[in-house]
Amino acid sequence: MKGHRFQAIKRMLCLLLILGLCGSSIACGGSPQVISDPEEQQYQYSIQIREIPSPDQALYESDILEGHEDCQVLERNRVYQSGSIYRFLAIVNEDENNFYYENVLQIFREETWRWEQIPLSGEGWIEERAISINALAGATKEGAFLRLTDYYAEGGEQGFLGYFDGSEGKLLMEWPKEAEEAFVCQDQKQNIYFVDDFGGTIYAYDKNGKQLRQSSLNAYLRGGICHPVTGAMLWYGNVDDQLRLWKDAGKPSSYELIKVVAPYESLITCGPDGVLYYADAQAVWVSGDTPRQVLNFSDSGYRPQELHSIQLREDGDILCHATLDGTLCLMTLHRLMEGETNEQQEILLYGYGDTFLQQIVTRFNRQNSQYHITIQDPTEDSRAFMEIASGKGPDLFFLSPLEAEEYAREGYIRDMEGIIDDPSLFLNAALENGRVDGVTYGIPYSCTLYSLVFSQKVAGDRQSWTVEEMMKAVRESEAKTLYWYFSQNNAYSIVLQCGLYDNENTAYIDWKAGESHLDEQPFMELLKFAKEYGDNGDYDSAEVLSKLQGGEIAGLELHLWKPGQLDYAETCFAGKASYVGYPTSTGKKGVYVRADCLYVNQATDKLEGIREFMRFMLTKEAQNLCMADGNGFIMPIRLNTIFDLVEQERKKAEEALEPLYYDDGYIVWQEDGLSQEQLGILEELLEQAQPYRFYAMELESILEEELEPYFSGDRSLEETVEILDNRVQVYLDERSTD
Repeated sequence: MKGHRFQAIKRMLCLLLILGLCGSSIACGGSPQVISDPEEQQYQYSIQIREIPSPDQALYESDILEGHEDCQVLERNRVYQSGSIYRFLAIVNEDENNFYYENVLQIFREETWRWEQIPLSGEGWIEERAISINALAGATKEGAFLRLTDYYAEGGEQGFLGYFDGSEGKLLMEWPKEAEEAFVCQDQKQNIYFVDDFGGTIYAYDKNGKQLRQSSLNAYLRGGICHPVTGAMLWYGNVDDQLRLWKDAGKPSSYELIKVVAPYESLITCGPDGVLYYADAQAVWVSGDTPRQVLNFSDSGYRPQELHSIQLREDGDILCHATLDGTLCLMTLHRLMEGETNEQQEILLYGYGDTFLQQIVTRFNRQNSQYHITIQDPTEDSRAFMEIASGKGPDLFFLSPLEAEEYAREGYIRDMEGIIDDPSLFLNAALENGRVDGVTYGIPYSCTLYSLVFSQKVAGDRQSWTVEEMMKAVRESEAKTLYWYFSQNNAYSIVLQCGLYDNENTAYIDWKAGESHLDEQPFMELLKFAKEYGDNGDYDSAEVLSKLQGGEIAGLELHLWKPGQLDYAETCFAGKASYVGYPTSTGKKGVYVRADCLYVNQATDKLEGIREFMRFMLTKEAQNLCMADGNGFIMPIRLNTIFDLVEQERKKAEEALEPLYYDDGYIVWQEDGLSQEQLGILEELLEQAQPYRFYAMELESILEEELEPYFSGDRSLEETVEILDNRVQVYLDERSTD
């Protein structure tokens, strides 16, 4: 079987070889030279990661909670400052018979590498009475700024700014009434700045509490930096979708626009020489006439889920607090000196790294001292294909099932038999995505289930149905549209998903015999049905739910990437959903699994490291990273992890202070954990699932080209099926001779 796209790529490769242009291809496993200007590559960095001990564990192992084990521990806020972390806690028991309340400051310092727990008392700040400690307002390297309130002050309650150095506290000044909600910064002269982040206003005071000035920047202020050379305060914040930097708060209209970072995730810091660095969870940049990227986290194999702080040291190292694969860590980006190298063997993975894969790669890289996975987004898809075909290219890459068949037959990918020791631990349909003729080539790590859900008014109590049964049931209902998926025009999709994607349905195409029947009555009936009941999307988004619940739209295309999506389906049909699936001719429920599979370049010389990574990718530890931050990214393929995800979603709903509502722009639904009935539905969907691999995918360009005129009214049904049948039969004949 020779795919047209693949043949075109091979022809292009031959042409390039003739022209002598393939000499610039990347050797297998090497890092691509993505920066062409040598001046832009002044430094290379190695990344050292230390996992910060759990603050909760440190708290419970201390004597702070002794006698109060039944109290709630509430984190009010935290501040990252230099190598330290300040965490402000409330220890609470609201039982009226056993009421208890205490504030605790937890401090983590890099030099000691441990958490210190310090009870904060309201006594001693003011003579003869206690006052309340309300919040952690900011921090320096040595201590914390606290907001306090004296509720019994003469003339009414009075707020104060206090400073706690780890052993004792003192009041610095009254809290300005106009800065009701603010965080606090301090400069080299010990001037104090109250920053109303949402209001965009900065109130400056000297160390004696005398107001110096007030500046309004009309922005959401994210932070302030004291310039180490000039001592001036720099401020940065968001205005709409822009990140702005002010070097003089007295000139609100005079700012720099920072375009290289994500505006709502960004951090800015100053190096010892006063040079500015910008960072987000994607990369670190150094300022200049043209900002220069000094490190790409994704390419490094250590992409943070969240970047909390950044600091430049005098030796050029960059220090970051970050959450990596669900774990709070301190990342040291060590600047390599000339001749200094990273001794780990690099394995290059081409392809977009989704969040789940990024977390798996990050955990593997953190734990493995011998191998390092680097994810590289290929800038040109065709170039990657040509490199692989010429015996070069990346070590690992993604392929669709059809591409994998081509690559396997051409000998461009290695089989990975032996990686999966016990297939029963995994969703078989996901594993099948990576097999070619029964041989394992691709190793999956995540998957999504695809199915159709209908109103019980339409599907009744059916567990499955044929396409004829589906069409009859819909025609006998009040429905005007077969199914909805974000108001997309889906007549073409109906033909594929409800008809031609059924590999066993010989009424349309007999793949084993190589015969097309697309000019016969069954397919003509399917085309007429799709044209009549396809979604045209000519309604307001606010109408979708009422149309689903009222029966005007019969069904919903469900992409199940986490268990809670079943609550979404139940909402769409007011608790009366039928999970009958796509129609099939086999009696099975039409549920299909699309898995993300990694394939191995035949030319790689990193096979030992690749096998180690792939085995890790399938472990329970790695699969659990689909929920590393408490939110599911996508469905894992390990069965017990899928049900761990169910349990985690249930606990999350139980522990939430308010109901968990979600909104996709059309429908608002609540996820409250799966019921026993829903758990049974999930188990059945997993049991009945088949791989998302269909012969008709080979025909999609032909089908789309020939069906569009029919659906748009420019061609008759009879003419359409005649042309389509002839073209498909020619394709089948060519296919049988390859």
